[in-house]
Amino acid sequence: MGCASCRAWARLWAGNGFPWSRGLVRCPNGSRIPLRLRSGVCLSAVQKKTSFNPRILLMTTMENIVPNDTLFYHILPSLPAKSLGRFKCVCKQWRSFLATPMFTKMHLHHVNTQNHHKQLIVSTIKLCKYFRTIDCETPEVGLSAYCSLPFEANHNQMKIISSLNGLVCIQIDSFDPRISMDRYLNLILWNPLTGDYKRLPKDNSYVNDFRIPARGYGLYYSCCDDDYKLLRLTIYKNVFIYSLKSDTWRKVEPRRCPLSLYWMSSCLLNENLYFLELSINNMNVRSYSIIRFDTNTEKFTEIAAPSLQHVDICCFSLTVLSGCVYLCASSKVSSWDKLALWKMDGDREWTKVVSCCGRLSKRGFYQPLHVMKNGNWLVGSRRKGCFYEVNLEMKTTKEVCAYTPTPTDGPMDVLGGGKFVETIVSLN
Repeated sequence: MGCASCRAWARLWAGNGFPWSRGLVRCPNGSRIPLRLRSGVCLSAVQKKTSFNPRILLMTTMENIVPNDTLFYHILPSLPAKSLGRFKCVCKQWRSFLATPMFTKMHLHHVNTQNHHKQLIVSTIKLCKYFRTIDCETPEVGLSAYCSLPFEANHNQMKIISSLNGLVCIQIDSFDPRISMDRYLNLILWNPLTGDYKRLPKDNSYVNDFRIPARGYGLYYSCCDDDYKLLRLTIYKNVFIYSLKSDTWRKVEPRRCPLSLYWMSSCLLNENLYFLELSINNMNVRSYSIIRFDTNTEKFTEIAAPSLQHVDICCFSLTVLSGCVYLCASSKVSSWDKLALWKMDGDREWTKVVSCCGRLSKRGFYQPLHVMKNGNWLVGSRRKGCFYEVNLEMKTTKEVCAYTPTPTDGPMDVLGGGKFVETIVSLN
């Protein structure tokens, strides 16, 4: 099998399309591993030069195979985020380069072009200690291994409110009338891959605004400031923006900010945050609209939503596909699950792309999680332990993953808004 360094080296170069010729590298323990070298590179000479030291062998062979520019700017940024931690141990030069903001941006650009998402799933026991993930493109592989949550949270009080570039923003409602009538909303930024997390501060000037629930959240990245920011809108129409770089909140004057009952799912496209707004009039009639927040001008604009007044909606989600905003809606009538997808054309027109009605389960509600690269939908259950792939064109469904609850952790719950990509974006 070879030593760990040589196995990592072999995995690094496998399948990158360079003109290698095959050879074998002998490790200190006497075993051999296959390695591809450019024609003209003598393996025996390399091994004699390195005295069979696998780490020196790795670096010496690397220098003979490919220029540093190709390695640092083309190969390493295309590796999965999980692999990068191993390659930080190769040498100080690699470790320093992989820790630079420039490499983080290069790797993030590659990850976003791949559009490969994971979905968070957490335990439903009172004190949630673990989470698992499922690959949204290959759900048939099943759930990942258990990972420990780096912070304590009660499952019933935890809600994912936004995610961007591998960072997930979680709201924890600390209200417990048995202990105190005070209510505080704790906000946490978390990278599920690296485990890094940060509790957002409560500025003394606005501490009372954290005693009341917020109406909407949106996480976005400011290119001009090179900063991650979080938009927070309270039910009293106060607007706050958090800056990760300065670790502070500031209050902004809302410009044409509509007042409604609730702002639902959000998505980010071209430096604009889009929210689905729900309003209920005195006759208990629901109406919907789309709210756009320009992150540069910090101005709100109201946009008409598709006609949803006569649709019995259970779950909404806004998503971005191929540079366009889509509205996903799902509902349940008796034992039938209905799914529909609208596309926003410009700022005013909506086109119903496709709809489907099928029987996924006699009990429980299934929420849309992800539109897969093949055009199908991945939908998941709330505490029912099943995932389905829905073909909206053929109007067919198939079960792709099911899991059995354990006595220790209880059922696993699919967290709405818990879709993310694996990145090495740091919170520091």
